[in-house]
Amino acid sequence: MKEILRLGLILMLICALSAGMLSYTHKVTSEIIEERIAAEKIALMQELFPEVETTEDKEVDGRTATVGYDQNGKVAGILAEGKTTGYGGDIRFNLAIDGTGKLVDLNIISHSETAGLGSKIEEESYRAQYRGKTVNDSFDVDNISGATITSVAMEMGIESEMKEIIARFGEGFAAPAPSVDITQLADGTYEGSGEGLKSTITVEVTVEGGKITAVEVVSGNDTEEYFAKAKKEVPQRIVDEQKIDVDAASGATISSKGIKDAVLDALQKPPVLKLSEIPDGTYTGEGEGLKSTITVEVTVEGGKITSVEVVSGNDTEEYFAKAKKEVPQRIVDEQKIDVDAASGATISSNGIKEAVLNALQQ
Repeated sequence: MKEILRLGLILMLICALSAGMLSYTHKVTSEIIEERIAAEKIALMQELFPEVETTEDKEVDGRTATVGYDQNGKVAGILAEGKTTGYGGDIRFNLAIDGTGKLVDLNIISHSETAGLGSKIEEESYRAQYRGKTVNDSFDVDNISGATITSVAMEMGIESEMKEIIARFGEGFAAPAPSVDITQLADGTYEGSGEGLKSTITVEVTVEGGKITAVEVVSGNDTEEYFAKAKKEVPQRIVDEQKIDVDAASGATISSKGIKDAVLDALQKPPVLKLSEIPDGTYTGEGEGLKSTITVEVTVEGGKITSVEVVSGNDTEEYFAKAKKEVPQRIVDEQKIDVDAASGATISSNGIKEAVLNALQQ
């Protein structure tokens, strides 16, 4: 019996020592692995961004990125994962963005796109088209033949994810995306357009009392199954949340983005004038030209603009004369204010159009 106890104690001691040694070995090994991972990450960041001296893993609003800093502590590069929805499901990719907001590299992590078609997003010739782009550039690149959905998803996904990454980790080195202060908008109906998956989407946005009260999708020809979801959900979310950047309809990301882009486009323009609702009469308005204030008189009869007369202005005569001759006549002929400017006289032309708008908004 004593011998059994003795052997049992010895076994317990051996197990305890083994556990301790394993724990110590695991701790040391883990530290070595972490050090190796950190060293490899710095090496990768320095390969992408030669100015990088130190790196930091950061998390902002649920998104993570590795941010590299130069010797002065300024952001020299960002490495972060992005995602878009392609034909076969999620496409995951890494974006490397340098300290000027320029895309340095794009690598595909995983995807389920069709072999020989959508799978060509992995090819160097395709990915190279995005290098050097900033959020202010067009992301319209050469599409992959036979893989339109994949191609459009990549274009829109990379642009959208790049903006999101820069907004969180860029620390102000890129220009902010355009925004609209809804509370400062004049009452009225606004029209705009945005690009969907297969077509241009147009919307009408109604503003009353500094709030968006309605968003109507007027036209668009995207795949009906998905477009119907986007039309039903996105406009209502914009009205409910009183902002443009709302969640997309599930499975209809591209159509949803087209609607949101159309709303943003609409609210960056003056409200649409309904000439049929303007009483007959002559209206006076002012707009800013190149060197002076431009004054116009606009006559409305039977719901139509019948004449536009430039009453005063002191812009450079050579260009102002062209604008005075061409722009008023175009407004009368086309029955709208947003007409083409006179060639070489853009600022004077815009001043006349602004004056007409101000006249008819009284």
